[in-house]
Amino acid sequence: MIHGILGWAAPILGKIHYYGGLTGNFPQHLRDQGYPVIVPAVGPLSSNWERACELYAQLRGSRVDYGAARAAKFGHARYGRDYTGKASYHVDFGTNPALKVNLIGHSQGGPTMRTLAALFEQGSAEEVAAAAAAGTLANPLFYTNKTFNPVHSAFAITPVLQGTTAESIVSEMAKFVVDIAQLLVGAGNVLPGLWDWQLTHWGLDHRPGESFVAYIARIFASPWNASKSNAQWDNSILAFRDPLTTWIQNSANVYYFSLPARATFDSLLSSNELPYADTSPFLWPTATVMGRYTNTALFGSDSAAWRSNDGLVPIKSQMSDAAGGYDTWLMRDIREKSVSVPATLPRKGKFQYVGTADHQDHIRILGWLDVDVLSDMEQLYENIAGLLWSLPA
Repeated sequence: MIHGILGWAAPILGKIHYYGGLTGNFPQHLRDQGYPVIVPAVGPLSSNWERACELYAQLRGSRVDYGAARAAKFGHARYGRDYTGKASYHVDFGTNPALKVNLIGHSQGGPTMRTLAALFEQGSAEEVAAAAAAGTLANPLFYTNKTFNPVHSAFAITPVLQGTTAESIVSEMAKFVVDIAQLLVGAGNVLPGLWDWQLTHWGLDHRPGESFVAYIARIFASPWNASKSNAQWDNSILAFRDPLTTWIQNSANVYYFSLPARATFDSLLSSNELPYADTSPFLWPTATVMGRYTNTALFGSDSAAWRSNDGLVPIKSQMSDAAGGYDTWLMRDIREKSVSVPATLPRKGKFQYVGTADHQDHIRILGWLDVDVLSDMEQLYENIAGLLWSLPA
């Protein structure tokens, strides 16, 4: 289960789970149902390329290798953390065809999964050549002669698949995170373990004695923030039209699913969208701005199609990638034990739209705020896992 923007793996302060909030723990709930669930720690502020490399290294137990060409292009270190001997899945992951993974990702977890599957499928000739020129071995993830894809399926929950019109998505989420930190521990406290930003390869470690809020401010004032190798850029509309991203194609060997959420409704007086009354309060401003967003340079006369949103991501972007489109493959009553799925098998290589979670938003679907319906959300994730583990090879 892969977290999204400004997410985390280990529970914050030992209590707050990314998937489940303060009172729930969806990964553990799935484990209790017999599903072998892993929650990897990928960079909460990082690009999808970096996150995919980190995910791969953790699953197989190796040192993170972002690639020699990528490191030279953006000016960061090539290597990251070393997970050698600490495989969260299996040391032969990626080399043994019998070892497959089903991926579930929220928010930026969606394009991160898609990037990982694409790297397995396509590799990177540029990275292989750059490693050879440096006299080193390339990351096996970048090999272009792989014979199978170990990603079996990828289920994207409120994903960012075509970018978002919330142009300050990372800074807005950062403000929310800082507000939580101040509420929980105070603005001046030094808590290097509160969130793990995984930016060591950028030289952006938490300094001794540095407050959490000061650390966040330093990150956003660094050259990293102005680059095209961070979450702010990678979740923008322009990023999904840039060669850094357009090389990514769906794998014909992988099942893809999308579950959008909708936090807005059609205004009766215009083509704008307004937030539902039950939308998370701190998402009201972004939902409102996105609901009236107009950008003829990006969308021509089609701006209205991008206005329905979950508070942070337009539904149009949550449905599928721009190139591949989607099939409608509805999972009815997806939060009920009586969930039903189509009789026909989903098609590989194309996003299968399973329906929209109405009156849900980008945060509520994680179970952070809906303590009264937590069991419904547990059932949602149980149904997702049940689907993925039932898919044929």
